[in-house]
Amino acid sequence: MNEVSLIFTALLWRGLSGCTVKELAERLGLKGELGEIHVLKTLGVLDAMIKPLGLAVKYNAAAKTWIVTYRWSRLAPPAELPKRLKATLAAVVKVQGARGEASVEDVQKERGKSRRSVLEDLRELERIGLVERRGRNAFKISEKLAPFITGGEEGGGGDGST
Repeated sequence: MNEVSLIFTALLWRGLSGCTVKELAERLGLKGELGEIHVLKTLGVLDAMIKPLGLAVKYNAAAKTWIVTYRWSRLAPPAELPKRLKATLAAVVKVQGARGEASVEDVQKERGKSRRSVLEDLRELERIGLVERRGRNAFKISEKLAPFITGGEEGGGGDGST
């Protein structure tokens, strides 16, 4: 797993409590100020990579931690995905975390929408190829999104802007 993947996984695992730069540096085996600078640069790369998904890396100044959030104000062009599908995809990413899959019930709770609405969104995301069904009531992020999650090794990535 590369550095971007390790940081992304750590941020998803911690949810809204987030991680400090020092914690992320330690997770990568880095120490001191140079390690923290490297983590900050990597957070910028991660932010650019997940931007097309409607996700963002944000700093929580109150808690002094970094978190992954859904970016309502800076969505990718409307031709890509409707807002409701982006929100559902973001919920799957958040709920899936390190478990490897997201149950329909957990996505429904995260979205605050009806089960029917969430299932329609998940089926549409499955049809597009962004999520894959895992059993009757669970989904996971598809391999199509691997470039965003694995740090761009498969040809994906962002435009470098944050």
